[in-house]
Amino acid sequence: MRLTEEKFWDRVYEIKKNKDFSFFKKVKIFFKGWLGDKLLNYSEYLLWNKIYPQFLPHQENIKILELGSAPGRNLINFYKKFGYEPYGVDFSGVGINKQRHLFKKNGLDPNNVILSDFLENNFQEKYKEFFDIVMSGGGHRALYGIG
Repeated sequence: MRLTEEKFWDRVYEIKKNKDFSFFKKVKIFFKGWLGDKLLNYSEYLLWNKIYPQFLPHQENIKILELGSAPGRNLINFYKKFGYEPYGVDFSGVGINKQRHLFKKNGLDPNNVILSDFLENNFQEKYKEFFDIVMSGGGHRALYGIG
């Protein structure tokens, strides 16, 4: 039983799509590119610069899957910071399209973005033991499994 529906997430990403080009968003993106990690809030700074580096593997060929991954920014960060091969799964078609576009823009394979419900048996059977790290970045960024 799902707690949310595709329509809900499609509306979320449609609304975000319309807000993506606001003046304040452009200014924030400019300064974030210029200042980098200095623009992170403290909890994000700790997560990306202290916790993840201490507890996540530092090796090549790590495949990371984010559950409910749209729009894909967390996975781009994992790729840039740790060199992980990012995969995302989401059941929002609108969110998946945004993520595929973001992957292409960052030189990543858009086929690593999967339109599916990760709880479905077909998905779980196809990808059983395929990923090294499985995580969710929704609100609390909980790691579900490593290794």
